[in-house]
Order: sequence, then C-alpha cells, then structure tokens
Amino acid sequence: MLLLDVVLYLLAPNRCYAHGKLTVPTPRDGISTGRAGLDQNNPVSFESGCDDENTCDAFVCREAGPNPNVPIKRVVAGQELMLQWSFTAFHVGDCSVYISYDVDEPRSQQKYVKIANLFDCKSYPSKRITIPASLPRGRAILRWDWAALHVWPKVEFYVQCVDVEISSASTSSPASLDSFSITNPPIYPDNGNDGVGYRNGFDRGSGQEMTGPSCIDDTINDCARTAPGTARNTDSRRGSRQPTPSPPPPTLSPTGNPTTAKPSPSPPCVPIGDCGAHAWCDQAKYAEWCMAQDSNSCSSVFCQSGSFTAPTSEPTLAAPTLGPTALPTSTGKRCVPTLEGYFTDPAVWSPTCDAQGQANVCVAPICRWEAVLVQASAKRHHFLVSESI
Repeated sequence: MLLLDVVLYLLAPNRCYAHGKLTVPTPRDGISTGRAGLDQNNPVSFESGCDDENTCDAFVCREAGPNPNVPIKRVVAGQELMLQWSFTAFHVGDCSVYISYDVDEPRSQQKYVKIANLFDCKSYPSKRITIPASLPRGRAILRWDWAALHVWPKVEFYVQCVDVEISSASTSSPASLDSFSITNPPIYPDNGNDGVGYRNGFDRGSGQEMTGPSCIDDTINDCARTAPGTARNTDSRRGSRQPTPSPPPPTLSPTGNPTTAKPSPSPPCVPIGDCGAHAWCDQAKYAEWCMAQDSNSCSSVFCQSGSFTAPTSEPTLAAPTLGPTALPTSTGKRCVPTLEGYFTDPAVWSPTCDAQGQANVCVAPICRWEAVLVQASAKRHHFLVSESI
C-alpha cells in the first residue's frame, strides 16, 4: 500500500514541477543549452491584475534588458525563423510568440503583437515560424511563453525574451501596429475559473482550443487557433482589434471626374532571391544591403525594386543569379574581392571572384579587377622577344 501511495504521489499532476525555456535563438540570459541555470527555467508568477510591479515585469520578460554577451539575432520579415526549446519535465501545454518594438520602454509599458501559436509544444523540440511580412524594420523584442497545463484548471507560465533586429520591406511603422500590453490588462486568465480558462490536456474528449489573443496575421503560424471568435480568444481583455483602415475615397478632378489616390512611394529595394540555404550567404545582411540602396542604385545584379516573396518551404533555391556584366578580355588582370561592405572576408569571397575572373567577368560590389604586374611584365617580355626575331 505504501508503494501505491508513492506512485500516486509521483503521478499526481499538481505534484510535478516543470521547467522549460527557449534555447534558440539564444535568450537574454545567455544560457542556450544544458541544465545550468535552472532558476531561469522556473515558472514566472502571475495573477490576474498583476499588482506587483516586479511580478508584472518578469512576466513580460524574465530579463530586464539586453545582454551584451548575447548577439542580437537578425531576422527578415516574410522569411522563416527556427525556434527551439527544452523542457526538463514534459507536461502538457502550449507556447506563443510575440514581438515588441518598445525596446527602450520599461517592461510594464511595452506593447506587443502576437505572431505565432505553438500548440502542444511539449511534444516537439523545435519549429520554424514565419516572421510576418507586415512587420516593419527595426530593433525589437521576441517574447516566447509556455502555458504549462499540468496543474489544470490552473496554469504555470514560463517566459523568455530574445533581442532581434528585423529587416523588412514593409512601409508600416511600429506605431501603426495593433499592439497591446501583456499585463495591463492581462492577456491571459490566471486559472480555469477566470474567463475562458484553459484546455484540459488530460481529457482529449473536451474542447482543446488554445487560450490567448489573436495574431497580427491569422493565416500563418497556426494563428487560426486563437483568431477572433474562437472559443478561448482573449481579445476582449484588451478591447476590440482595430479595424483595417479603408483606402481613401477618390477625389474629384477639376473636370468632375473621380481620380484615384496618389500613388504609393517607390517600392523598396529587396534581394532578387533567397540565398539562405548556402553557408557563404547571410540572407538578413543581404536584405539589409539591398534596402540601403537608393532607387537609383538598386542594381538588378543583386537587388530589385518591389517586394520579395519568401519560399513557402525549406529554402532550396540556388544562390542568387548575379547577372554579371561582361568586360573585355583583360590580359594581366585578375578578379579579386573588394573587401568592402559585407564582403570583407577574403577566405569566403576569393574563390567566388577567382571563378568569375576565369569566366572573364568581375562583378561589383563583391569583386573588382586588379592588375597583375608580374603577368604584365611577362607579356611585355614575350612581346619583345617576338619583335627581335
């Protein structure tokens, strides 16, 4: 009988103490793998109302600010980002991902948009999500939380934040986003008796709807699970979502004929393709380099004007077609890296430029022609010998 009591004690859901955290991208605490620093994995206290400032702040982001020892993660709007997490106790639960541009605001004043649902995330260790194409460029905070439901109808929360730099062709601004506070008012109920509650993961015969606010784009990242109108959507806790503004009505010309609104600004300069599948290319830096070009220097060799559509599956495209401009045969020259901008590593770019030179082309801004004095001298010497014969 004693043995049975021990077994029941160990199996009881309310006796289990879970630990879980995001590991990729590396969160602010800097501990990306292993069991070190399990204090960073402990649940974050949270109660409806969140009167305690320290509790509220930790629930937004466990760490108060960026860690100078953790590099900022570069991501591209419209493209995929790999997320990985680890649990030291595999209890039922769901994860969510948020983005905030309020990097200089106190945690209690930061506003977020939701970008992904990770339903039953304890059952898989990683997943690729799509960074919404509508997100503007700039420094931001990526927030990951796990609602552990092993203590149902209550909940335990685990939270990590990552500092990111978003590259984007979107012309929207952070101020235009329908962002919201995480804690004031709180976007989650603190137990099953508060509002919509949480699903009972131990009873698959009951409703398994996910709890939380809607996403900025309900068509990606399993966001339909918490779209407006779903059973456990919590948008009412932050007010109705702002409607998408309608386009301005046509204005009348002096002749009385309707005219359309002014054309939109020139499209941004974006990459001609996705080279992220290749070790020699950093797609985020590639996108940044294109966006830094003005409309007059948006070269068709590497970049194009317009929007870049990311692949819908794992990147399988070849490296971007460079479209080099042929140069006259240049005896006594060789194609070498410019060692400028993003092309400063000769070990990476020398083979590329050498291959171009063998094809009698040399494309900027990666490569440039360089005179080879030894070859020039040899040719001249050969020419003189020929003249003397």
